[in-house]
Amino acid sequence: RELLDGLPSALFSGLLGQNRFLKICDGVCTMPPRLPMLLALAVHRSHFSEGEIIYQAQDYPFSMFLILKGTFAFVSKLPSSGSAQPGMTEQSTPPALAGMMVSAGDLLQNAGPNSSPEKAESAQVYPYMLFSTGSFFGESELVKETMPRRATARCESDAGDLLTLNKSDFKRLADQFPQFGAKWADTAMRREKRRTLNEAALSTARTYKHLAAKTVQDWFRESARRRRSAGRLQKGMTGKLLENPGSVPAASSPDNSPTSKAPQPQHREPVQDRLTKLSKEVRDVGRRLDDILDAVARFAPPMPTRM
Repeated sequence: RELLDGLPSALFSGLLGQNRFLKICDGVCTMPPRLPMLLALAVHRSHFSEGEIIYQAQDYPFSMFLILKGTFAFVSKLPSSGSAQPGMTEQSTPPALAGMMVSAGDLLQNAGPNSSPEKAESAQVYPYMLFSTGSFFGESELVKETMPRRATARCESDAGDLLTLNKSDFKRLADQFPQFGAKWADTAMRREKRRTLNEAALSTARTYKHLAAKTVQDWFRESARRRRSAGRLQKGMTGKLLENPGSVPAASSPDNSPTSKAPQPQHREPVQDRLTKLSKEVRDVGRRLDDILDAVARFAPPMPTRM
């Protein structure tokens, strides 16, 4: 029994048990010990190098992927010309992107023995949604069975390791563990909506490191905005309650009148519920910001210090 309890934390050097695919129900239900064991038996490990395509848009979705190491991204062409923004010339291209702005013909002409048209085409697209160690991707199309791949996935870091979970095994696990299956489906739908918005907002050629730094900055600003908003709302509601204590009816003993009813508190509970909900949202934003900071800390360039 002790050996069985310790096995999940040792699978794939403990990386499998820490993946968000398994931790998605933390705080909702306890993870059954069988789940990581069955998942470990169903997956197989694959290695990818920088620029290697995991799958293309419109491919049939055979599987999803759990990240053991490295950074992966959904990538797409820029909406204007597919390579650079209008007005971005060779002279104005940032040095960090200069190597990404060449044509497929130039890449193939100077290619080594391991080059391919797929890798050449991969250099023409840019990341708009990142996935790092401990995350997962490719599940959205498995949830909606009739949906082809909606995005192209690519390895962004120097090297990356993935655990591949076939579609049939994913469905079997979702059926055997319905609480996890429902959470996976809900997360897949929300992530697909976010992916669509991110792709529509793609307008600038960025490396994945620049995109990671921008993502951290955006989350920090959003977190600060929500904290300020929650603080103002909490302060305003608390002030109203202190100024008008009579707005919360006090309980009284019923009399003999048939129309008389005990007063019900109609203000205190809604206010408390709202404050509790806002506090939870602030904590959720803080936790997600911490996750992003931890993931990006491994590869994000140092932010310049203002003098």
